Amino acid sequence: MRIQRSITFAVCLFMLPLYSQAELSITAGIFSDYVANGVTQTEGDPALELSLDWANSDNLYVGAWASNVDFGEGYDNSAEVDIYAGMVLSVSAQVSVDLGTVYYQYFGDKESDELAFNEIYALTSYESKAGISEVNIWYSWNYSGTDAAHNIVQLAHALALAENHLLRVSVDRLASMDTNEYDWEGHLLI
Repeated sequence: MRIQRSITFAVCLFMLPLYSQAELSITAGIFSDYVANGVTQTEGDPALELSLDWANSDNLYVGAWASNVDFGEGYDNSAEVDIYAGMVLSVSAQVSVDLGTVYYQYFGDKESDELAFNEIYALTSYESKAGISEVNIWYSWNYSGTDAAHNIVQLAHALALAENHLLRVSVDRLASMDTNEYDWEGHLLI
């Protein structure tokens, strides 16, 4: 757990000097539900979400995102804070690849640290007159503190409906690399 946290923080700290000419953005929103990977993280209740991001002209970024959470009976977690860092590589005028890492951490009770985990990702996009097509992959070697490897593969396409308005359709496949390490019971990871 501490090694995972150290890896993510080390990447973030290493990247900070590169942000001397960076832009800062802060976002806040209230949403009807916080859903991740098709599963509510707030028991269907509203979520207050905040983010703080830095990005520089070399396409490097670091940031933090937070939301309230409620995993239901038996879990007293009240907040999730994710810390991430990465870089966007322009392969061509139409193709880009976003490579990064995220550390997910939870707060609220003494067992919250047991759910924390790291994830790495590669997000690819292709822009054309037909819109933006994506192939995205996420991988964790200790998903939600279960010691089970987990991956997500997503195919997506976005069409511009009007200026600043997109219609995005996606299909995701989530898979455990070790199904003996955890089971889904309803919506709870046990």
